[in-house]
Amino acid sequence: MALSRFRVRASGVSSAHVACSSLGWGLTPLAPTPDEPGTFAAAIELPHGLHEYKFLLDDAWAHDPRCTLARPDGFGGFNSVRLVSPIPPKPPESLRVLSLNLHAHQEPEPLRKLEQIALVSAALAVDLLLLQEVAAHLFDPSLPNAGEVLLGHLRRLDPRPWHHAWREAHLGFDVFREGLSILASCPLHDVTPLQLSGGGLARIALLATLQHQQRPLVVGTLHTTWAPSGTAEVEALLAGLGPGGSGLPALLAGDLNGGPSAPQVQRLLAAGFHDHGAEHRQREATFLDPPRERIDYQLTRPGASRLRCLGQWRLWGGDDGLGRVSDHAGLLGDFAWSP
Repeated sequence: MALSRFRVRASGVSSAHVACSSLGWGLTPLAPTPDEPGTFAAAIELPHGLHEYKFLLDDAWAHDPRCTLARPDGFGGFNSVRLVSPIPPKPPESLRVLSLNLHAHQEPEPLRKLEQIALVSAALAVDLLLLQEVAAHLFDPSLPNAGEVLLGHLRRLDPRPWHHAWREAHLGFDVFREGLSILASCPLHDVTPLQLSGGGLARIALLATLQHQQRPLVVGTLHTTWAPSGTAEVEALLAGLGPGGSGLPALLAGDLNGGPSAPQVQRLLAAGFHDHGAEHRQREATFLDPPRERIDYQLTRPGASRLRCLGQWRLWGGDDGLGRVSDHAGLLGDFAWSP
């Protein structure tokens, strides 16, 4: 629980209330603020999670004009949306990265969950999303490319110029074009898919280059198979990336289908990548169904410059008030250049 302050300026109004979804849409009165005539405010204790709310000004409903996050209210208008979370604000000059295996269109209410992911991303000022199992249904037009759906939501919620790169990896269950997505609030250059394996469940990595704080950075998303196949796929990834050291630094995220001691993970560490989940003692499971393991990672490899991870948090793990959006939890990391 946390205190959340609601404030609205409404000149000429005699009473103001706020109604919040998490409080059953009951009305909570807002008190006039003595130092700001025409302004009403109140602090309300709310649980962690996403909260829809609306103001009642005398007898008229209104959304919060100061809030850029909103979703349709079902009556032709909008509810404002607020995230209550223990995650701190994004540090200045940092790159905030969200990674997640979407399990797209295989979860209940998939389109609503994509909207929730976009709302949380916008509320947390995420700069870069690195996603796996990003699908489009072959025959059902109501289930389009999940990355494009997210792109549309992010462009509505966040004024930055969002960009999206998606590449197909394989056909899932004979109905899903399943692939990988990179969504970034800055232009993506040199978008490159690396073929890691073939066959019916072929695996790829998707790489791109972006500029962060006027320095180039290779970013990538990948989804490997279990060992031993996953180890061979990591070898193909490393061959495609080329050696580290004096080249471009790299930031990768993905579902490696193995815990920290798995051969494919150990091979990446031996190649100079840093597991920032281990660094920040992130031991909670990221695969949420049995056998419940930490198999999702955010990793960096230094080049001519080095990124440090300022913090990492788990999202949609069932313990943060956000529920579940996938059979995986997401990871949120803040990255900054080392001096």
